Amino acid sequence: MRFEFLDMAPRTPLVEDTYVLEITKEDLPYESLIVQRGISHMFRFFSKAPHRVLRGKELTELRGIQIQGPNYGAFKVEILEPSFTIGVCLHPTTMFKLTGKDMSYVYNGFASLEEHCPKLFETVSPVFKESKNDPSLFSERFYTAIEQLDLKINQRTKDVDEAIRIIHENKGLINIKDITDKVAITSKTLNYQFKKIVGITIGRYIRQYRFISLITQYQQEEIDFYEMMYKYNYYDSSHFTKDFHFFTMQSPKEYFKKDYPLINKYLKA
Repeated sequence: MRFEFLDMAPRTPLVEDTYVLEITKEDLPYESLIVQRGISHMFRFFSKAPHRVLRGKELTELRGIQIQGPNYGAFKVEILEPSFTIGVCLHPTTMFKLTGKDMSYVYNGFASLEEHCPKLFETVSPVFKESKNDPSLFSERFYTAIEQLDLKINQRTKDVDEAIRIIHENKGLINIKDITDKVAITSKTLNYQFKKIVGITIGRYIRQYRFISLITQYQQEEIDFYEMMYKYNYYDSSHFTKDFHFFTMQSPKEYFKKDYPLINKYLKA
């Protein structure tokens, strides 16, 4: 398994990262837990067989260019054929700005870009195809392509962007009231606009971002388990264990006993 982030040049607030994932014959059958970062993705598979994603008891087969909405919780991916994937980690508000569509339609799921956003598909499809044999130029090509599009930016998208900035700045250790005090917007309006523009409620986004911040710090610094728990405002072990199981499908003890190369790389550990 090879996972690499690509150089982002020029940088753009619309895109957080671009990457490649290669699965060779020696890796098969490949299966991995996916711990979500709370962002949307756009990616294309180059393989003979579809990728299979298992979420609970629901199995989804993915082909072509896909949009992955914000997923709340963890899932497993299974790859049965050698494949090469080029993908984009998008800022949480990017897909709305590119399409103007309510992003809650891809919450906890995937959608064919060609079927749901044909205009955007026509713009980016050649970029993915041209980059298959030379992914080093993908970032620049993708940026150039979406730069030509008319973005849906208004006061509401600016409010949601500011709310996200505050959440990230505080590593998810903040409540909705504190955010609305700083953004000067009612909680009802922020909740509605956040779900529409990002695809997930702001409460769930905060909870997930807090957990991902915790996991990322643990992998980077290997701080004491209980110190980590209290640092991220988990005041009892049962609450912490419940969140851990929800976001990793395992107990903390089970998770930390194993090695997750893909998770470690895409969380930038």
